[in-house]
Amino acid sequence: GIPRTADGKPNLTAPAPRTSDGKPDLSGTWQAETNPYRFDVIQDLKDEEGAGFRIRFTGDRADILAVAGRLSDEIRDRLSAPEDVRPIPAVVERAPAPVQDELAALKLADLCPPEAVAGTILTESDLARLLARLSVGAIVHPTFSLPRNGSSAPRMQALTGLVKLMLTPLQIADYRKVPPPELPSDFSRLPLWGQPFLAAASDRGWWEVARPFHPNATADWGFIARLVRVMGLVETSRETRREIQRPRIVEEDNEIYTGLVIDARDLPIERSQAPDVLDEDGTHLYPFEKRAPDADYVNQNGMVDYNTEVSGQTRAGKHPLVVQALRVSGGFHDDLVLSNEDAERVRKAQKRSHFLWQWKVVFLIPKN
Repeated sequence: GIPRTADGKPNLTAPAPRTSDGKPDLSGTWQAETNPYRFDVIQDLKDEEGAGFRIRFTGDRADILAVAGRLSDEIRDRLSAPEDVRPIPAVVERAPAPVQDELAALKLADLCPPEAVAGTILTESDLARLLARLSVGAIVHPTFSLPRNGSSAPRMQALTGLVKLMLTPLQIADYRKVPPPELPSDFSRLPLWGQPFLAAASDRGWWEVARPFHPNATADWGFIARLVRVMGLVETSRETRREIQRPRIVEEDNEIYTGLVIDARDLPIERSQAPDVLDEDGTHLYPFEKRAPDADYVNQNGMVDYNTEVSGQTRAGKHPLVVQALRVSGGFHDDLVLSNEDAERVRKAQKRSHFLWQWKVVFLIPKN
């Protein structure tokens, strides 16, 4: 035990206890020192950081003791201070890694809003402007007409527009007949009219077959940027794209046509006895109210005939005017909308040949 005085207090002057062989008796309970800096306050400093502490004092003994005393007091104050008032080590601020803008190429080519980011929702108005600008330098020059409003554009609608810039209608029709063997897992969930477009994208490497497509999901600018990049559409120069502002010159058509064929094979059209044909502004093009046939004719023949190929139809005659439908319309998806340009061609041809008054109109529809 601890040597004690007569009054029971520890005897600090008593000799250290020794064992039977005369050596110091170090047996007993020992407590480890919890303060790692009690004996070496600069042990964690690097050589260059602790260099200021490793100096040699020269001079009178009293001066050296005074400096050592002040240093001892400073160390004691720092080690005994509460945690919240101890000096906080300086934190080296590192500049964040630059964030790569996925839309940089699109913005450089003036194809998307400068404030857009990858997750920004793509609206139908955005998609309409994008397709119009891209169509100038694209392989194919289809005519697009999308509702120019703030509604979000689904992925299927966006992919369809981009594929139309790369492939002709006949190439797209081939994918409807013979799709590639490997397709995304959710391919069967696509509408029939949309399947050839995803089939083409999968076959040509524009969409990875291992990734589900999610056709009804809302498209964002990141989705568009990836497609435009892999399809090579973003390489169109800004100077070329300015051509879209110039009026398109159409050669005068003085042909005498025997009828009208409207190609809607890429659209989800439904059959009906009396569909309408409209232009982009909603102006009624066919049929004429004052030239409508009687009910018996409509019941037996319909206002239009339906076929899958131009060569297979007979109602529009041997030399019909063939135009491409922009989209379906009407509550039953049975009406067709033409571009204003094609609608004007139909009106001029009608003045020369009057085939609309004879109801010589054919809609081309998908085989399945």
